[in-house]
Amino acid sequence: MIVTLLYSTFEEKWGDNSFSEYLRFVPSVFQNKILKFKKWQDAQASLLGKLLVNEGLQSLSCEHTLNDIIHSQFQRPYIPRSGIEFNISHSGDLVICAIGKCSNLGVDVEEVLPLEIDDYRDVFRNDEWASIQIDRGNYDRFYDYWTKKEAVGKAYGTGLMIPAQEILIQEKTAQVRGKAFYLKAVELLPRYKITVASDLPIQKVEIIQKRFT
Repeated sequence: MIVTLLYSTFEEKWGDNSFSEYLRFVPSVFQNKILKFKKWQDAQASLLGKLLVNEGLQSLSCEHTLNDIIHSQFQRPYIPRSGIEFNISHSGDLVICAIGKCSNLGVDVEEVLPLEIDDYRDVFRNDEWASIQIDRGNYDRFYDYWTKKEAVGKAYGTGLMIPAQEILIQEKTAQVRGKAFYLKAVELLPRYKITVASDLPIQKVEIIQKRFT
């Protein structure tokens, strides 16, 4: 399958006029949630995510709109009976949306920043933890495993509400509770790790940058 990955970055706060103008493009239920964020960065990232979903639906010539989105019991957004899956993630000043024609799709992006790796020991299986220790100086393997687990959890539908150790990560595939997923790493910006997970093999990821000012 082909996955379309739309992304946008923001380094500054939009002016009130620009924010209000973009806000009116999303349904009121999303507007209310966006306006509840206390930090402008979170509000702007949330709004960008919805705008990217809208752009993604249009790129697939889909008849559905943001108004058709509902949420699962785990608060995962989806469009029922559409044959299209999408997933949003953001970290730092990067917001991404993966969209494609499949049954299960998840994506995660993480800005690679220093952190106390030992605080996350319970997240990883013994073999994963041993691999992380080899590379703990630059955090590359840590974020590689982390984004894979997050993406698989989101594709599975629960996020990391299931124990992360139940997600068995291999190089390009993963297993969780008897269900198989295919993984695809995406190189986009230098300081970010991105993984896409799907129930179908991912042949290609088409990257589209969107600018909102």
